[in-house]
Amino acid sequence: MKFKYLFYLPLFALSVLASCKGGESKDATAKADSVAKPVIVNEAVALGRIEPEGKIIALASEASGVVTKVFHNEGDSLVAGEAILSINSEVKNAEIALAQSKIATKRSQIAVDQAAINKAKAEINNLKTTYERTLRLFEKGAETKQNADDALTKYQIQADEVIRLEKALNTTIQSVQEMTADVALKNAEKERLTVKAPSNGILLSMEAQGGENVTSGVSFADFAPKGNLIMVCEVDELYANRVNNGALAKIRLQGSLEAIAQGKVIYTAPYLKKKSLFSDAVGDAEDRRVREVKILIEKGEGLLFNSRMEAVIDLKPEAGK
Repeated sequence: MKFKYLFYLPLFALSVLASCKGGESKDATAKADSVAKPVIVNEAVALGRIEPEGKIIALASEASGVVTKVFHNEGDSLVAGEAILSINSEVKNAEIALAQSKIATKRSQIAVDQAAINKAKAEINNLKTTYERTLRLFEKGAETKQNADDALTKYQIQADEVIRLEKALNTTIQSVQEMTADVALKNAEKERLTVKAPSNGILLSMEAQGGENVTSGVSFADFAPKGNLIMVCEVDELYANRVNNGALAKIRLQGSLEAIAQGKVIYTAPYLKKKSLFSDAVGDAEDRRVREVKILIEKGEGLLFNSRMEAVIDLKPEAGK
């Protein structure tokens, strides 16, 4: 019996050893499988802000001056061409009134010159008739040569007078045309003293007040054109090549998992650049590049201009196709 148990003992040891080796082999295979299968990312989260599709416009006056009236306040809806702000135009009004007065005087002179020309032309017809009659009598011997010459001289003098009057009239007419053009220019300059809405939209901000001075080219208000909303965001270079036009995107508040709007990608920049939208974010690497992407908001309400949002963009290969 003792030999019998000794015979089975080595067989048992070999069986246990084989079992251990088999277990180690299975664990190694499982680990290898887990390493071999890469994690597939189908979405990219990008920070961005809400803007009007036509971009926010900084309004400024073409001329400097004192504000006489502000017609609208922040939040007002405007139509294209509607007055927003006016600048003192007293000096320009005086210049226009003076120019128009000079034009009226010149036009009166035109009427006088035209009457003088009509009278001179009637007189020249009489002198021509007198000269021709005197010449015929002279040819018949019934009139002296001196009288015929005198009649010709009077006729020629009157003809020269008509030419002089017509030249003076043309000069006055040209002067009126130049003055009229000058008045049109002054009126155009006066129009520049009123800032108007460039299109239909909303007045987002208004810093100017009545009595304050505004400087030419310096913004005093922000204006949002009426139209679609877009989200301008920046996608990290790691996923930049996988974002396609037409790809769907969910919009959510920063740090939230609940989508409050959705849209689709309508623009992808053709190059990478440094972060610009939120370059002050803590922990951003300075050498990191991003691709600018614009998302057209198709569903969603209550989104505020310039609000910071997150866009979850579909990166699947078929997205946008």
